[in-house]
Amino acid sequence: MAHDLEKAISAQQAAATANEWLVSYAGDRFLAGSPELDKKSDLWLIPILYVYPKEGPLGNVGEITVNPVTGELSSHPPVEEIKSRALDLYRANCREEHLVL
Repeated sequence: MAHDLEKAISAQQAAATANEWLVSYAGDRFLAGSPELDKKSDLWLIPILYVYPKEGPLGNVGEITVNPVTGELSSHPPVEEIKSRALDLYRANCREEHLVL
């Protein structure tokens, strides 16, 4: 069944749905990663990447799911949680840079 669903909404369309939500609600520092169709849940699973200028993606801060039939967003973490995880990644990245110097 998942194979049939994959044809309804492509991975690119699922990522576009996730990116639209991220820009609208979480901000421009977040980007949809590569979607994977989960055969158990029949949902597109899309990692949320925290992206910092000149650094690129610092890491995964959550996951968005998109319905492969309707193309609608099914679930996402709270925005506060996404931003808190991003801040943790940023702080960890800053510490690593200072250790190297």
